Order: sequence, then structure tokens, then C-alpha cells
Amino acid sequence: MAQETATDLYNVSLFQLQMEELLKEVRLPYATFTPLQHALQQLRELFTQIEARAAQPIHEAVSAFPAQFSDRVALPFPPGLPLPEAKWTMTVSPPQNLNVAGSFGLQTAVWTHQGFNVDMTVEMPDSLFDARDNNHHIYFTKRAYYLGVLAAALINHVDPTSGLPLTEHWDIGFASLRGDPRRPILIIRARPDQSELDFSATRATIRILPVLSAQAIPHRRLEPTFNSFPGIINPADSPDGTASTPIYNSLILEDALITSHLEYLYKVVSGSSHFSDACALAKVWLSQQGYRSDNETAHQFNGFVWSMLLAYLLKAGGSKNSRVLSNQMTGYQLFRGTLNFLATHDFADQPLIFRKDVQAQLNDHQAVAAAPYLFLDPTGKLNLLRMVSPAEMNYLQYKARLTMTHMSDSEGDNFVALFLRPHTDPLLAFDYHLKLQDIVTSDFPLSHIDAVTKAPQVNDTVNRLQDLLVRGLTDRVQLITIIPAAQAAWALNRVPPTKTAVSATVGLIVDPVNSTRLVDRGPSPEDEEAAQAFRKLWGKRAELRRFRDGTMLESTVWERQTTDSRALIIVDMVAYLFGRHCPSLAKDLDYIPGRLYATILADPHRIDMPGFQNSFAEPLRAFNDLVQQLKTLSKLPLSITDINPVSANLRYTSLFPPASALNAMHLRSKSPSNELNTHFLEPMEANLVLADSVRWPADLVTIQAFKRVFFVKLQRCLAQARPAHASVVVAPEYATHQSPIHPYTHLDIITASGFPVRLWLHSPQELEMLEQLALDPQRPLTVAPQLELRRIFADYVTQFVRRPWHHARIRYLCQNHPSMAQTIRLVKRWTAAHQLGLTATTLPEEALELIVAQVYLCPSPWSAPGSGVAGFFRTLHLLAHHDWKREPLIVNIEESMEPHVRDEIMTEFKLNRQSSSTAHLSGQVEASGPGRKKRSAPEPTGVLAPKGNLIPMYIATAQDTQSQWWTAEHPQKVVLNRLVALAQASLACVADSNDSTKQMTAQWASLLTPSLDHFDLLLHLNPKRLDLPAFVHVSCLTPDHYLEKNKDGLTKAHDTSADSVASRLKKVGPVAVNTIGFDPVAMFLRDLQAIYKDTLMFFAEPYGSNVVGALWLPGAAKERPLRSDSQLNTVPVSRLSDEPSKSSSGQVTLNADIVITEIKRLGEGVIKSITVQRLP
Repeated sequence: MAQETATDLYNVSLFQLQMEELLKEVRLPYATFTPLQHALQQLRELFTQIEARAAQPIHEAVSAFPAQFSDRVALPFPPGLPLPEAKWTMTVSPPQNLNVAGSFGLQTAVWTHQGFNVDMTVEMPDSLFDARDNNHHIYFTKRAYYLGVLAAALINHVDPTSGLPLTEHWDIGFASLRGDPRRPILIIRARPDQSELDFSATRATIRILPVLSAQAIPHRRLEPTFNSFPGIINPADSPDGTASTPIYNSLILEDALITSHLEYLYKVVSGSSHFSDACALAKVWLSQQGYRSDNETAHQFNGFVWSMLLAYLLKAGGSKNSRVLSNQMTGYQLFRGTLNFLATHDFADQPLIFRKDVQAQLNDHQAVAAAPYLFLDPTGKLNLLRMVSPAEMNYLQYKARLTMTHMSDSEGDNFVALFLRPHTDPLLAFDYHLKLQDIVTSDFPLSHIDAVTKAPQVNDTVNRLQDLLVRGLTDRVQLITIIPAAQAAWALNRVPPTKTAVSATVGLIVDPVNSTRLVDRGPSPEDEEAAQAFRKLWGKRAELRRFRDGTMLESTVWERQTTDSRALIIVDMVAYLFGRHCPSLAKDLDYIPGRLYATILADPHRIDMPGFQNSFAEPLRAFNDLVQQLKTLSKLPLSITDINPVSANLRYTSLFPPASALNAMHLRSKSPSNELNTHFLEPMEANLVLADSVRWPADLVTIQAFKRVFFVKLQRCLAQARPAHASVVVAPEYATHQSPIHPYTHLDIITASGFPVRLWLHSPQELEMLEQLALDPQRPLTVAPQLELRRIFADYVTQFVRRPWHHARIRYLCQNHPSMAQTIRLVKRWTAAHQLGLTATTLPEEALELIVAQVYLCPSPWSAPGSGVAGFFRTLHLLAHHDWKREPLIVNIEESMEPHVRDEIMTEFKLNRQSSSTAHLSGQVEASGPGRKKRSAPEPTGVLAPKGNLIPMYIATAQDTQSQWWTAEHPQKVVLNRLVALAQASLACVADSNDSTKQMTAQWASLLTPSLDHFDLLLHLNPKRLDLPAFVHVSCLTPDHYLEKNKDGLTKAHDTSADSVASRLKKVGPVAVNTIGFDPVAMFLRDLQAIYKDTLMFFAEPYGSNVVGALWLPGAAKERPLRSDSQLNTVPVSRLSDEPSKSSSGQVTLNADIVITEIKRLGEGVIKSITVQRLP
């Protein structure tokens, strides 16, 4: 306990130190902003010199504007304004006050990826307004006209220093404040011209905000209960029977209170020395969540509201209205306290109010606030959360809770992920995200009040869609958020856009357990009101259903058979809800990541056959039946006590489920002229553990013989017990012919349902003997050479120690995270398609699974993926952004790693990086076991760790602190660099497809399209010799549904009796049992790599590609002296040069042409042709 406390204190201190360093980086150097200050001063002087104009009727003023001010400015009136019946007049005079407001004025602004805003408030003169200008859009019309006057002043002004118009120095345009067309503003960005007005280096955007004084319009006319449209809006138009316009009034009131809010926050900043630091940290955090200065349309919660919330907590918010935070707290403590309050407070039921004297009016405010949340400002008049939708509040609180969790997590360093990287990419942030091309729809018409007040339809649509999805998806989802896209700025000479499409992203965080269920239970038909609402929601999808417990309920059923397709039930539900309730949105609904299921898990060679299912259920059932049968066999010399699975197809992580031999037979019958070789059967592998006994032999050779005899006995017992084919395989190709040791003996079985199983026999005595022989150089070697013993021992440890341990942990994680297995399969498909995984020279299968496990165990800054697609892109993100050169990937796969283990891993990693020498032969171990990839395989304690080998991809666990289990030899640096580059390119590709619908399908298909241009050689293989495992693995045969044609041409079900099974196995068993794991192409490439290990590196897709790529190794063609023991095919340098130099005399170099000829000769019958793209 004391150690955990000390660790927690250390993590908190470290996090606080990192925060302080972050503040140093993001604080603005105000003293160095001379060009920006100069620009603000010139704006101030320019605006104060605006020429006054006499009053004119509004329509005449509009007509005269081009002549009086500028014909290069289009007045930014909101759509439909000024009203045709408007009779009021418009005057112009200089502003009565100008201030630099916002975070820049308070000096709480920070650097972000998008820069920062500098808000200049231009207070329009009181003489411009009448006390009743809140009515009928008069205020917003005058505000837009005055903004046009300010724009014209900018257009016409000439900088006295440069003699050039300001438009030559600045880009000036209009934009909508937080996406509301009723509140246009001016935005100014500098051009990099090195002038005195060039503030482009600051990445600042100056925003000109017209405001009014607190006295211009009486505040009683801006209260929530006031009706600013008398005669147009009546009590009958409002749901609560009150003729009021609270949101409309609040927009005017906000403009009137800007100065008051600035003064209040200035006092708070002056009274708390760390208030600015806390606000700065909050702005960084908000920016990473997508609350950015240039994207205020997407979110209404901003840095100003955060600052007010922090000010409130310094005054109140606790029990009995006590303050939650203290002025004596540090900036980090203030930020964390505010974030915790945001994460846990119930804003819907517990309103926030600065002034105690307003408490008595609380009920009145709630009745007319027309907003789901209430946070009254210090004046007690303005609801600061009036525009925040439930979707945005849910998203904000979810992100706050998630951040608090990661900040408190002692596993690793989450600071970089939380505060230095954006979290807004929907592919990474959500389990599912759907694109709406235009959220403005006629399916949700505006209410009469919103239509009259010209409220943005986007906000109303978001709220109604949110409510629809919450009612439809229920507990399948943990979070639903809808994020409209930012509205672009427009040029000064253009009118505001009126019918611009506004796209939106629907983001879903799902409950991993509930999201894939097939049936949703609704209310009982006895509850007539609820049942009617359910049927109205689901329409024809709703049905009355009786369940096994006898209850009869309204329900919906979603028919998705396979595990992969059930992941899309959520998308089916959203599409149906949209199609029923808002069909205009449904036609443009696009679930982009759904294409992955069609392009990655589907097989191009699929033959449609009835009765075939792409599922792990049937082969796992066959394996479990075999396990039970093995444990009950009584005629064995030693009983079987345990059977440990070790292969990926027994933990749901192989790309395709295990294939049946019966399936292979059917596919071969459908292959015309035997054009395709479909003999490959990937086995389900397991290790047998026998009961302890003194009957075990005492020497290694005899143990090997005993294992072969035991397998023969086991084979006979199985044949007597039930129909099955089994064959004992010694596998001599994995050991030298001179050695009497054959540790690769195994038993291959074809089960009654046709599924292949490979069994290995583990003997603790054999492991101990191998270790003694392999690691003791003084011991006489009578059975095999030292190097071969080391190789055998390494393979033995991999098969019987590492693979079972790895299998157990990965399967446990897949059971705890339902989407993890699908993620692994998607990532395997991607790496294999690009020829970078699952082969002897690339990324090992187990290493890939550990990388995916890291995505689920350390998901910061997000939650653990709830879908395979989200996990897939998170894995690509990890591959692309992890600093493989400077940081190990520490996978806490047991979820109980002690701090000292992390320290040990870091120490070993630094030692590995500091050493650049190659391991001596005595310390190097090659693992090349049966059906296994070559890899360094020391004993778990690190006894055989090759000292000095640089490990490019350092993946460590508590059991493997030296990264020796899976990545000690592979992937090499060139493969890792390619893997990182492809991950980055893949993420960029799908990011582009999110921005545009053009060629979207082709872009996503390119995720699996390998680029062959970077290879030096291309080996084109003969399709007749390909094993095509993907072809065979398309589906699994279920004997109960296996159909064939009878003599009448009709389909009939196979007889599944024992006699029928035995007769079918007689046809396929003898062939299939000899082709289990038989992959001739992989074996050929392994031989090529062994022969040309110093010359070439080969890359192949293990799922049936007919092209193998090869790269010349660096230095392969360098000149070298001729040596008699050289294994390279060389040619004298003098023969290749017309004028050989003296220095090249006696030197040789690689004879590349002959090497290529040799490869073609060795691959006769397998290699169809070779394309030479580059010579070394």
C-alpha cells in the first residue's frame, strides 16, 4: 500500500511538472507582439475616424451604401433582413468605445495548432439605437449595417507607412459568430509580407465584434420572459403557453454584457495568481477535444464559459454553496478541480447561479430559459449554457471523465496523448461515426418561434436527431454526439450564404456487450402509451414477441448471422431510424468504415455455397469435442492432464476461421482443370501435457522415441474411439539428418467434421535436458552440434512456454474486449496485404497481437475501442506515431505490472539502443520450428538473449523485458520503417476520404492495395502452385447443413450419422491429413531467404498473392576481396568495367544477373517469371 501511494504521488508530481513545462510553451509572449499591437492600434485609430452620417430610412441607407461607403462590400445582413416593412432609420457615427476583449485581453490566450483569436469589441454608439430596437430584428439589422461600415473603412484605408491599402497587407472577410447568421463579424489575417502590419508569425486572427453598451436597450426588454415580436408570436405558438423569445433576447443581451463580463473576469484574474494558468491549460485541453478557435460552429461551449465556470467554483459550487476551489491552489489544481466538477456535476438538475439574490427567481428562469441547462452569469441575467445542446454536454462530460481517468492512471505516461495530440479524428475518437452530407432538412421544420426569430436550423436539427438516436439505441451506446461542420467565412463582396449545405458527423461510443445483440426488448403491450410510442418509433420493425421466460413484449429483431456482420447492427439501426423519421438525411447517410468489412474480411476467390458459414463456432466445437475425447482415453501409457491451445485460430484472431477438409474437397471439385491448388489446411494447434510419472526416460534421445511411440498409440486409440484420420509426423525437414533428436514430432488429426488439428507433446524433462545441453559449452556434445541444440532449445521454448502463455493472455483479453479479435483480424489483413506481416522476415503474428493489445490496455486519450474498425485505425495510429527509436512499447498484458518492472524494461531498452555491435555466434539463437517463423527465442529468463543485437521494434512485457520473445530478429529496420510509413499513408488516405466523397470507394480500397514500385525484384508465381489459404478459409462447413445435388438436381442434406461421416472421411482423410500446414510457397520462400540472407530480403502475402517482392540488402553489391569461404555468387570487378582501376584489382562484387537466374532455376514450376525493377 505504501508503495502504491508513493507511486501515485510520483505520478501526480510528474504530471504537474509536465503541466508547468507545457505552460511555458503555450503562453503568449505578449511583449514580442509588436506587429500585432501595431495592427490593433491602427484599427483603433481607423474606426474612431469613421465619418458620421445623418439618419436615413433603412432601405434608402442600404441603397446608398455603395456610393457612401464602398461598392466592394456587400452588407452582411442575415437572410431575409432588413424586413420589407421596416420603417426605422439608420445613422452612422464613430464607435463610442473600443476594447481588446476575450482571452487575449485577459492575457489567458495560448498557442494552439490553429493559432489564437484576438477579439476587438467595437461598441456602437447609443445614438444608433432606440429603446425598442430589440423588436423585429432591428438590432441585428443595424448591427450588420454598422459592421459593413467598418468593413468599408478597412477597404478604403491606406497604410501611411507603406502607402498600400490594408487589403494588400491583410486578408479580410466576414464570418458568423459561433455559426449564428444573425451575428456576423469581421476576421482579419495577416499576409507574410514583412511589413509593420505583418503579424502572420503569431498565427493570430483578429476578430471585430460589434457590441452595444449596457444602456442602449433596457435590460427589462431583454429578459427571457419578454416577447420581442409582438403581434407575430402569440402564446399559442409556444409549447409552454408563453409568448416569449428567450434565446433571441439573450443574443442581444450577450452583446450588451461583454464589457461587464470582461471587467468581472479581470477582477478574478487579479485576485488569483494562478487563474490564468488554469485557463491556459483548459484552452489547450479544449483545443485538443475539437473546441478550436477556428471551428466554433461545432461547439457552443468555449474558453469563455470555462473561465466563468472556474470563477464560479472559486466562489461557490460546493455543499451549502461553499466554494469548491481556492485562490491558493496552483494552476494545475484549479484546472483539475474544474475538470472534475465538469465531469461529475449534473447540469440538468443542479443549475449554477453566481448571485444568491437571484435564487428566488430560479423557477421563473427555468420556466422560460428554453434551454436544458442553466448557468446564470454574475449579473444574474444571462444563461451562459443556453446554446449548449444535450449532445454537446454529453460529449464534453464524457471527455472530461475520460481525461480524469487517464490523469489518475499510473500505467505509463498519458500526458502527451492527453495534451499534445488532437483527439478529434472521428475514425479514432468514436467506435462508429456516420457522415451526414447536409443536416439542414425539411424533415424537421423549424417551430414558428424559431422561424420568426431566424434561428439556425442546424441547432434544432441536432437536438431532434440526438433525441431520436437516444430513444432508438438505448443501452447499446454509452455516448451519442452530433458535430456539425464549421461554416466557412465569406468574402467582403459577397452576401452571406443562405442555402449552404452543412455536413455533420454522428459519433457513437458503444457498449461492447450490448451493441451486437440481435433482439431489443421494448415495453409490455399492457402499457399502451409506451407500446404505442415504441411502435411509432420503429414502425414495421416493431413486433410483439414471446420470450423464453414467458414474457410478451414489443421488440425489434436484427438479422445478422456472423460475428463480423453483427458489428454493423448499430449502423442498421441508425439507417432505419433516419429512413423512417428523416428520409432526406437517410439518402445521404454514409458509414464510411463499413467498407472495411467488405474489402478486408471478404475474400476475392469466394465460391458461394449453401451451408457455409464464416464462423469460429463450428471448428471450436470440433476442437473441444476432441479435447474431451482425448481426456477420456484410458489405454494410453500416461494419461493426458491438460491440453493447451497455442494457435491464433483457437483464440479467434486468425484472419479466417479454420477450414474443413470437406470444404476443401468441395472447392477442389469446383475448380476447373485444377487451376487452383486448394490442398492447404491450417491446423488448430495445441500442446498435450501428460501426468507426472517416474516412467519418463532419463535421456533425450529416448524421450524423443517415447514421444513418437506415444503418438502412434494415441493414433490407434482415436481410430478405435470414433471416425477420424490421424498421422504421426516426425518433420525431419526441421532438423539435420545427422541428429537423432527430432523435437518436432507431432500428431496431425482430421476430426469427424473435417477440421485439422495438430498436437504436440510437452515434456518438462525434455526441456531441462535441452537447456543443459544447449547452454553448457563444457558439456560433451554426442547428440548434435552446439548451434543446432541451441536452435532446437529455442524452438522448444517458443512452442511449449511462450506460445501457450501468449495464447492464454490474448484469448483472455479478447473475451474481455469483444471487438479485439476483430481488430486483430483487420490489422493482420492490412499487414499481409502490404506484405509486411505474418511471414518469416516481417512482423511476427504474436508481435502484431501485442500491438493491438496495447491499443486496448492503454487507450489514452480515448476509451478502449468498442468496434473492430475503431481498433484497426487506433492500431495504425499507434504504429505511425510511436517513437520506436526512443521508446519501448511496454504492454502490460497481465494488467499488473510493478513499477520496478517498468524500470527494468527501460534499462534494458537503453542498453540495447546504446549497443550497435552484432551478437557473437555463441549468443545468437535462430528459431525455425515447424510451421513457425524464424525468430530469436531465448529462454524467458533471458539466458539466450543475444547481447548487442539492435531490436528496431522493441516490444516488452513483464515476462519479456528484453523483447526477445517475438521481435529480437524481425522485423528488421527496413521493414519497420516501411510499416510506419504505410500506417501514416493509410491514415492520411482515409482522412482525405472523410473530407470529400469523390473517389471515396477507391481510396478505401487502396488500404489493401500494395505498392510494388519500391521492390527491386518481383517474382510472379504460378497460380497452379499457390496454396491460396484465403480461398480455403472462406467458410467453415457445418455437417448438419452440408448440401449436395441428388440425381434429380435437387439439394439434399447430408446424412450426419457415424457411418456417413466415416465414408466421407475415407475420401478426403488420407489426402487432407498429409496436407495439414502444407504451404509450398512459404517453404520455398523460407529456403530462398536462407540461401540469400546476405543478399536479398523477400516479402510475400500469406493469403494467396501471386507476387513476391524482393529488396537488395544494403551493401550487397559492394566491392570486397575474393574469399574461398564466401557463399555469394560474385564476379570480378574488372570484368564489369571497361577501365578497371588499380584499387579494384582482385576485388569482386555481387553477380546480380546470375543470382536472378539461380532464383528462377530454384523456383522452376513455382516461379512463372521475374521482373527486374532495379539492380543493386
